[in-house]
Amino acid sequence: MKKAKQKLKKWLKNHNLVLIPGQIDQYCPHTKSVSFNKRHKPEKQVYSILHECGHHIIQESEDYEEKYKIQANALCDGRKQKSLCWRVDLLREEFDCWDKGKELAKRLRIKIDEKNYDKYAAACLKTYCQWVLEPKDYEV
Repeated sequence: MKKAKQKLKKWLKNHNLVLIPGQIDQYCPHTKSVSFNKRHKPEKQVYSILHECGHHIIQESEDYEEKYKIQANALCDGRKQKSLCWRVDLLREEFDCWDKGKELAKRLRIKIDEKNYDKYAAACLKTYCQWVLEPKDYEV
């Protein structure tokens, strides 16, 4: 997993992003960073970093505003972030980011256990699915 992190650090650097060990998994375009929960096991850290890189790939794509219209509009109008449509659109991006992370692993020749990756993704996505239905019970 050490080699995988090194490859990801290099990829992030090439995209003008930094990798930060922390308390949460997060892609932040404003600070140009990807953070990961350093308390997780190394395998899950790599999976989380791949997923957060997926956010960067998606959000920097030319068709982002077209594909994720509701999210793009909500950046200008925070009221839209309270809607079910916005939460569903965000959930769709979350699913897509896990796919992009897996594609990135293949492209960078990072060996991952796809079964474990998919299990971890499913566990993370479950929380988002619950949040879509009951947003008051969860923080995103």
